Amino acid sequence: MSDQDELAPREREAWLALSGMLSAVPAALERHLQRDAGLSLVEFQTLSMLANTAGHRVRMSDLAAAASSSPSRISRVVTGLVSDGLVIRSADPADRRVVYAALTPEGSARFRAASPGHARLMKAALFDRLSSSELEKLVKTVSGITDAFDESGRGAPSS
Repeated sequence: MSDQDELAPREREAWLALSGMLSAVPAALERHLQRDAGLSLVEFQTLSMLANTAGHRVRMSDLAAAASSSPSRISRVVTGLVSDGLVIRSADPADRRVVYAALTPEGSARFRAASPGHARLMKAALFDRLSSSELEKLVKTVSGITDAFDESGRGAPSS
């Protein structure tokens, strides 16, 4: 076995810390959003993507890609949001194969109501703990890692 086939002790420590964070942060956000807004994390993220897009309307396939989700999972999420009156679906009149999700006024209001609590939690748990230079470094580091995993199209860096 070569050095490339196993993690060094410090790499293992870093991986375990990152892995713990990748489990703890979504779970805490999920509990907070469920308690305060009656939304799951993926529902909040979906509403956020719609709210922050010009026209508050996004192709379902683009929504799935932006959420790093499968089309079937995002479809189930949007179906729930449609049932709650927060989103509507519509086919593109020029190409009926293309389906859009659009934020309703109720969806916009629900997102706006949930956002301050979400922002307070993120600031207290993450951003208030970092200096501006640490935050800049975090963005650069995490973006680079994400890009490395996305490059192969298979969810793992190419070797």
